[in-house]
Amino acid sequence: MCLRFFGFSRPLRERMSIRGIFQLSKLTFVHCPHTGTSKGINQFLVNALPSLRIQTEERRGEDHKNMFEIQQRKGKDPYLHAMFVNKREKTIGVKNKTEEEIAILVENVMSEKGRAVKKIPRRVMRTRISSVQGTWQPQGAATSSSST
Repeated sequence: MCLRFFGFSRPLRERMSIRGIFQLSKLTFVHCPHTGTSKGINQFLVNALPSLRIQTEERRGEDHKNMFEIQQRKGKDPYLHAMFVNKREKTIGVKNKTEEEIAILVENVMSEKGRAVKKIPRRVMRTRISSVQGTWQPQGAATSSSST
């Protein structure tokens, strides 16, 4: 089965690593086998996960043989739980998602570096000179056209 259909557009060799070490250490699929909210993840586990597991073992070697884990929690909503090498954890809810949407989420998690998202500081532009056009007034355009 082709993984491009399931959203795995990038080959495994292009997934994120820092200095040759892949940052995702474990990916856990938590689902319920009976509820309707787990329908997409149940299909993903049957159709796409076996081939993804084979690809990962070929690329990363035997060290990552048990990188994927499947847990059943009956009556609970499904989610993905990612653990990274730097001890950071990330949980992604996949309730009512389709098989293709879950495949895209898995690809995104596998390509993350595991770092926390930082806000990029931006310089605030301030000037001492006020605007040449003047300050804005709600009815400024109506008064200027009537004065001519």
